Amino acid sequence: MKKAAAYARVSTQHQSRETSIEAQLELIREFAKQRGIEIVDEFYDKDSGGKVSRKNFDKMIKNALEGKYDLIIVDKFDRFFREGVEDQRLTKILESRGIHVIAVLEPVDPSTPAGWFARWIFSGMYEMQRRYIAEETKRKMRYVARKGYWMGGKPPYGYKVVEVKDSEGKIRKKLVPDEEEAPVIKEIFKMYAEGFGIAKIADILNKKGIKTKRGGEWTKSTLYDILRNEKYIGVYTYSKGTKRNHHARREDVVRIEGAIEPIIDKDLWMRVNERIKERRYTSGVSKHVYLLRGLVYCGICGAPMVASPRSHNKAPMYVCSAWKQKRSHEYLGISKKKLEEIVDAYIEAKLFYKPIDFEELARKMNDLEDLTRLSQNREYSELTQKLHEVENEIENILTLVKKGISSETIVEELKKLEKEKREISTRLESLSRADTKRYTAEELEKHWKKLEKMFRSFDDEEKREFYLEVIEKVVVYPNGYVEIKLKE
Repeated sequence: MKKAAAYARVSTQHQSRETSIEAQLELIREFAKQRGIEIVDEFYDKDSGGKVSRKNFDKMIKNALEGKYDLIIVDKFDRFFREGVEDQRLTKILESRGIHVIAVLEPVDPSTPAGWFARWIFSGMYEMQRRYIAEETKRKMRYVARKGYWMGGKPPYGYKVVEVKDSEGKIRKKLVPDEEEAPVIKEIFKMYAEGFGIAKIADILNKKGIKTKRGGEWTKSTLYDILRNEKYIGVYTYSKGTKRNHHARREDVVRIEGAIEPIIDKDLWMRVNERIKERRYTSGVSKHVYLLRGLVYCGICGAPMVASPRSHNKAPMYVCSAWKQKRSHEYLGISKKKLEEIVDAYIEAKLFYKPIDFEELARKMNDLEDLTRLSQNREYSELTQKLHEVENEIENILTLVKKGISSETIVEELKKLEKEKREISTRLESLSRADTKRYTAEELEKHWKKLEKMFRSFDDEEKREFYLEVIEKVVVYPNGYVEIKLKE
């Protein structure tokens, strides 16, 4: 008798539209019983499938790799799948150990070539659907940001968040000057404009016992961020920067002047930022940007290689950190310019010199678009039926209320149903607006050439971001050989 683990999952954000944990497990139990499969363990998670880690899921996979199960059973494949690449890598590892993932409501046999391909199609379809939802969410957030509403998070020092009603009566949040903190911001700008150094300003604030927003002491980096922040002159930006670099430039940034009540006048802000630029070019600080920092490793001992700025007419270098600290082995270093040129040439050759069949690529992408639309049509049908059921339940409750039968429980249930109705209606509206995109080989080739041109014109910040996205590590060996490993 084959042994299996049952796995169920619901999203905490969309539980009202999903099959419950118990219902999923019951379906799996019945499926296993009919086929003579023994359910050894049952696992479930209540979170988003997009999360990097799911506690019980990870425990189940560990058990499976230790040989405890022959099968992992879910009601639908999207309970198991996360990212397309990630789930394919994971299922490949499981299958290499003879462990297969099967779905009750999507019956394919992954041990056969046809079944394996069908499951891959399901994986791609769910990934496309997740990306569509993510893009739709971003679009809505950008729309709200353009109205100047605060999109969440801790407000910058000098501001506080207040609630206001928009034109539709919805509660939104806005930034307004904080009565206690705004004067401190004015003083910071004034001192810097008058010639005080950043370190001196930090020292003055700390001696006065003034704390930062997080309750800590002032540092030079905190003050530089404040002096460069356009919010203090009333400019609201959204989608600025990246997780790794909030100063990075992006094409989709939302920037609205006059959206926030300013604390600093534009003249003072300009004078301060002109001084920052002047000091940047005259301070004598090394202007070299080490684009590969954190990615380069020593081929002798495996330690990270670190920046070694120019001194005594020597060129900027990457050197082994272990050698630099302890001299534990022979010297290993490489010119910053040489290494970055090698990496540039390698990436360019890897990405742009390999021929691409754009006709085949367009066909595959159009097939995925068709599958996505099929999935959306199925969801639309299911949600339409669910909306009809919710409306009937609301009507039944209203009938009871009209007859004078009412209680706190009934009122709460009515509120819950009305909220669910709004959520379903919003999703249906979103699905009805979705169009199936068609790709052509010419369009894809044009986009690819544009990407190639962009790569060759990246500034340092953009190239640094690109390196972090595509490079896993760069290993430098004593004989001058450089090994470049790209992320899968």
